[in-house]
Amino acid sequence: MVKLKKSKILRFIFSTQVNITAEPGQDVILPCKAPNNKPIRAVEWTRPGLDPDTVLVHRNGRLYLDDQHPSYKNRTDLQDRQMKNGDVSLVLKDVKTEDGGKYECRVSQEGTNGFTKDPISIINLKVRQPGDTEEGDKNGGDKVGITVGSVVGVIILLASSVLIYKRPKRQRSHLPVPPDEAAAADVITVSELAAEQTRASGTLSSIMEMTEPAAAE
Repeated sequence: MVKLKKSKILRFIFSTQVNITAEPGQDVILPCKAPNNKPIRAVEWTRPGLDPDTVLVHRNGRLYLDDQHPSYKNRTDLQDRQMKNGDVSLVLKDVKTEDGGKYECRVSQEGTNGFTKDPISIINLKVRQPGDTEEGDKNGGDKVGITVGSVVGVIILLASSVLIYKRPKRQRSHLPVPPDEAAAADVITVSELAAEQTRASGTLSSIMEMTEPAAAE
């Protein structure tokens, strides 16, 4: 009878990496899920580079906060303390600017010795600084700038059209111009200038109404 040697089963754990963006003051969930359906004995969240690097430890149904970094005091919890379906996601409350960085999730399950050596989930948390904008906002800002610049150009053009007023040339004549006719010519010139100013103002108002929606976007 040939005896078969028991073969060792190598268990590989592939870590997932997720990029998450948050704003100061928000509550954010850092996702993590156990690789199989084995009961979870403990979960550990750490942030490399901190001293101590512990963000949260949950073992035997309760949180262990003795080794937690002070900056995370009263701001961390598990999304599901029952860890149903292997969910060991971290809830980080009241996000601060200094919270940005890399977070690692490890679990200890029945049939294993201690926590997994490699993290099963790596989260890169980016905390958006006040005033930071996305690419879309940048493009929107450029659009508004172009629109405003166009309006300014139109204003200058209209102003030039009103100020540069060319009076019609009179035919040369050796006869003197009667005073009444000269006065009438002056009245016509002033009236036409006023009409040009009114027309320019109306055009400018229409342009501003058209650009308001674009600026709002």
